[in-house]
Amino acid sequence: MDNTSETNKPQPMIKYAATYGLIFGLALILLATIDYVFKIYGQNTLLTLLNYAVMIGGVALFTVMYRDKALGGYITYGQAVGFGCVLMIFASFISGVFSYILNLVDPLYMEKQLEIAANKLAQQGYDDYVIEQSMRINQIVKRPGIVLISSIIGGALIGTIISLITSIFIQKKKSIF
Repeated sequence: MDNTSETNKPQPMIKYAATYGLIFGLALILLATIDYVFKIYGQNTLLTLLNYAVMIGGVALFTVMYRDKALGGYITYGQAVGFGCVLMIFASFISGVFSYILNLVDPLYMEKQLEIAANKLAQQGYDDYVIEQSMRINQIVKRPGIVLISSIIGGALIGTIISLITSIFIQKKKSIF
């Protein structure tokens, strides 16, 4: 049997997306841990920008790694976008599980986030009724199970946006000559 044809065969995307998504998710957990330990509660612009930079860099880095390791150095735009989306779904699931556990272990963490959100609305001049309604909705949305689901959906959406952009630069088509 010819061994070279086996090594040049494209590898399954899901295997790489899951493996890289786990690593990526752990990086996102590290940022969430910093937020939790230092009681930042998502209120630090620098940490928020760092989080987005990690997401953009992670999608780009892992897509290039997938292209080079699994696809022999070539990837179409569509493959790159698809991989980035699936990668972010896995990473968001890992990160979402961490958030789920954190909210179960420390329910005051979510309460503090709700309190900060209410204060922001008050500072922006919203009346008590609007703030109260917003807090009711947030209490439903911030339940641990809902946080996990919204983390996955949000990750997929952000992953799609990031992948649509980064894939422009990552795509590499085989030469027809």
